[in-house]
Amino acid sequence: MPINIHILTRLFYQYSELAGKKVSLKLEHDAPEVNQDDLYRRIKLRTKIEVIGVLIAILGLNLILSMVAKEGLTARLKTKTTIELIAHRGGGDLGAESST
Repeated sequence: MPINIHILTRLFYQYSELAGKKVSLKLEHDAPEVNQDDLYRRIKLRTKIEVIGVLIAILGLNLILSMVAKEGLTARLKTKTTIELIAHRGGGDLGAESST
């Protein structure tokens, strides 16, 4: 959509110029003059606060989701079976393997 608006605006100015019409915009404002350094400092501070807020939100959500996942996985992975014998079949090419 922004590309379409850009193209239409350029065409508008080109056709107005070909028709001999000069298009000008007069913006009237009552805003006081803004100090560039102060504006830069406020934008920089606001950006830092927003980034820290987003990071805190992500970390909080991650913590909550990991706690929920841990509880769910712990309940699902509990088994009632006990293991009585463990066999290792290492070195199978050196001799007969155990069949127990």
